[in-house]
Amino acid sequence: MKKFFSNLGKALLYFGTYLGAQFAVSFVVSLVISVFVSISMVKPDGSFDMEAYMEKANAAVGAAIYYILIAAGIITLVAFWIVTLIRKKNLMKEVSLVKFNPVAAIPVLFAGIAFNFLISYGLSVIPFPQSWVDSYATKSGELLGGTGIAMWIALVIMAPLVEEITFRGFVYSRLKNGMAKWIAVILTSLIFGIAHGSIIWLIYTFVFGLVLIYILERGGSLWLSILFHMGFNIVGAALSAYPQIAENWNDWVVLGVTAGVTVVCTLLFVLLTKKKNAETGLEV
Repeated sequence: MKKFFSNLGKALLYFGTYLGAQFAVSFVVSLVISVFVSISMVKPDGSFDMEAYMEKANAAVGAAIYYILIAAGIITLVAFWIVTLIRKKNLMKEVSLVKFNPVAAIPVLFAGIAFNFLISYGLSVIPFPQSWVDSYATKSGELLGGTGIAMWIALVIMAPLVEEITFRGFVYSRLKNGMAKWIAVILTSLIFGIAHGSIIWLIYTFVFGLVLIYILERGGSLWLSILFHMGFNIVGAALSAYPQIAENWNDWVVLGVTAGVTVVCTLLFVLLTKKKNAETGLEV
């Protein structure tokens, strides 16, 4: 029981570091923006339009969302590096950023791209309550409503790297050291889902988390999970930057093609990897 609570505490500590960086950067940026916007909104006669201030401040924070994600990601990685440095450990080995069969990277990346379509179309046919749909649409719009280099860096590079190191690299490896592996898998995926907010987002990120852990365990390297995550996020970033590319798509054709690609890529991945446990579960 002591081992259980010890490893659970370690997992929550790493998760807390991830969340703390997100909240800290968001708070500081929001505070700075609020100060500058409030100053600019004060009229010569000393009056202040609160409604206009809120609208302008929220717009400014929304415009900075990708820079917030990038900054928070860098801070999280630096914090993890400092912890492992203090413990005289190797960060790469601690989170299973180890060598893998490079040929397996191709099917994993394309499987991630195809899986995004499968999840998206699967969610679209489920009769969720309208309040859930509205909440999901709002949060997705806030994250996937931009363009530019910052968006691609934040969504396709930083998010997969930081989230995989946090959830599969640290949280999962610590949890499975103190409990049955299947419980660690479910708990890690649940925490991953909760961290994303809305109920619909929680549902699909929970499933996504299960797949990512399978890739880690099967391939033996966190790099493969990161590649799959990158492929998944590429779709969202591409559709955000170029929404017109999906205007003439036939939903059933896209669903059929992506389902086929997912099956083929999964089979290739299984054939190209040996079934072995990832080099996780190292002591903190």
